[in-house]
Amino acid sequence: MCSSDLEISATIRSLPGDAFDWSAAWGVESATLDHFLRELQSASDPGALYQKAMGSAAPEKGVPPSAQDIRNFEAYMRAVQSALKEPPEKAKASLDGLDAKRMALPDMEQRLIPNAQKANQARRDIAKAQADLMRALTKPPVQDKH
Repeated sequence: MCSSDLEISATIRSLPGDAFDWSAAWGVESATLDHFLRELQSASDPGALYQKAMGSAAPEKGVPPSAQDIRNFEAYMRAVQSALKEPPEKAKASLDGLDAKRMALPDMEQRLIPNAQKANQARRDIAKAQADLMRALTKPPVQDKH
């Protein structure tokens, strides 16, 4: 390996995991959606606000959301955020266990929630790609016999 290869390898090894805080990102998304739910709750015409924000008609039920709907939404989102603090394989099991909680939410809230399993799968894909890259960087270069 030449010195630039060693530098690249050392730099990549120094990166923390996938270099992204998935739990914090989910928390930001949750806060944004929570704010939207509260706006719907206090809007004079929640259906029009929903349509303006989402680009489609509001569902017949759940708009505006009740205070209990919002509490249930927040509890689900906190549980997902907590699950995303775990390694991807453990998080997958935790997220599987939250499916019933998500399905119990009103349709409108379910439409707003990002797919937590897809986010977790992205984490797994990134970890695999990073591991593949590290293996490639640690392989000795093939010597040209010419």
